[in-house]
Amino acid sequence: MGSMSNTFIDQIKEDLEKYTEVESFLRDYYQKNHDYCTPNVMMENQAIFRAFYEAAVESYTYADNNKHGTYELRENGFFRQNEDVVMNKPPRYFRPAEHLHTFFEILYVYSGHCLNRIDNQEIDMQAGNICIVPPMVAHSICHNDDSIVVNILVRSSSFNRAFAVLLSADDILGNFFNEILYSNKYRKYVLFRADIDDQLQYILLNMYHIFNKREQNYERVLGGFLLAFLGILLQRHEGSVEYPTGYFIANNIAPQIVNYISKNCSSITLSECANQFHFNERYLASILKKETKKTFPQLITQARMIKAKQKLSDLSLTLNEIAEDLGYYDASYFIRVFKKEYGCTPSQYREMHQEVSDG
Repeated sequence: MGSMSNTFIDQIKEDLEKYTEVESFLRDYYQKNHDYCTPNVMMENQAIFRAFYEAAVESYTYADNNKHGTYELRENGFFRQNEDVVMNKPPRYFRPAEHLHTFFEILYVYSGHCLNRIDNQEIDMQAGNICIVPPMVAHSICHNDDSIVVNILVRSSSFNRAFAVLLSADDILGNFFNEILYSNKYRKYVLFRADIDDQLQYILLNMYHIFNKREQNYERVLGGFLLAFLGILLQRHEGSVEYPTGYFIANNIAPQIVNYISKNCSSITLSECANQFHFNERYLASILKKETKKTFPQLITQARMIKAKQKLSDLSLTLNEIAEDLGYYDASYFIRVFKKEYGCTPSQYREMHQEVSDG
C-alpha cells in the first residue's frame, strides 16, 4: 500500500515539475533576452499561448484598471460555478503585472524561491514558505529559475458558508479571516516561514491532482483538504508566522507584549512570549528591538526593576525574598543589577525612600 501511495505521489510530482510548452518558451526567451517575455511576444505566438491565455491572461478581460492603477481580477475569471477552491501553478519565467483580486490567494513555494511583492514590500519566500494574501491587496510574484509556486485560490464571496469552521476558531487564521471579512482594517498578508513539510506537501499534491482531474464531488473534497492543510499549518508552524512591517504600530501590539512581559517578568522566556502572541521567536525579538529600542532581556530587566522599587516599600520583605519573587535566585546578582540601573543598592534605595516617607 505504501509503495503504491509513493508511486502515486511521485507521478503527481512529475506532472507538477514537468515543463509545459508555455514554460519552455518563457524560459528560452528569458535566457536569451535576460528579461521576461512581453505580452506582445505572447500574442505573436498564439499557437503556443492559446491555452495559457484562456486559463490566465484572458482573465484580465474580467479586470478593470481600478483607481489605484492596478489590475483587479475577479472571481468569475477563475472559478467555475460550484468551485470554492481552485489550484493554480503560475508558469515559471512569467512575471505577472501587479494586481488585486477579489478572492484569497495562498501561495506555497513548492521548490526554490520566489520574490513576492505585497503592498510595496518585497518578501523573499523560500521552499516550504506559505503566504496568505487577502482580497484587494496589490501584489505580484517573480520566480525566474526552476522554482515552482503553487497557488490555492479561495472564493471569498462564499467563504462564510464553505469555511465557517475557520471563522469560529480563536487562532491566527481565525482572527485573520474574520478581520478581512468583517473589518475595513486588516493585515496585508500572513507569512508562515515554514520549512518543507512532508504532510503539507502531501495534501497540496493531492489537491493539485484532484483539481486537475475534476472528478465527481471534487469541489467538496478540495474544501476538506484545504481545512486539513490550514489545520496542520497552524498545528506545526504557528510559531513561524510573520506579519507586515508596521502591523505592530498600527495595531498597538508592542505595548500589549511589553505589558505581558511586565506581568510575567519573574519567569517569562522568549519562547513562551512568542507562543502567547503566535510569533516566531527571532521575529518577535527583532520587532521588539525595533519598536521599543530594547532587547527582550532588557525589557525583562526593566520590568523587574520597576517591580523591585514597588516591593522595596514593603519593609516586611527581605532582599532575598524580593530577589526570588522577581526571578533572581542570587540576591547578590539582584543587588548588582539594581545598582547598575539606579546608581544605588536596594538597601540604600529603601533607606532613602523610608526617610522621605518618615519626613
